[in-house]
Amino acid sequence: MSTVKAPWSYYQQVVVETYEASRHGRGKAIHVRPVEGEAFPVTMDVECSRSMH
Repeated sequence: MSTVKAPWSYYQQVVVETYEASRHGRGKAIHVRPVEGEAFPVTMDVECSRSMH
């Protein structure tokens, strides 16, 4: 019998924040980045579900 893992078990969970960023003359866009103190730098963009926005 095989064990079924939860969908998020393949990903590392990270606390993130959203922020507005310019899009080279195309207005502003919402971006997501790790918060300070997480395992990743705050300069890294995080991919996530649009429903989170």
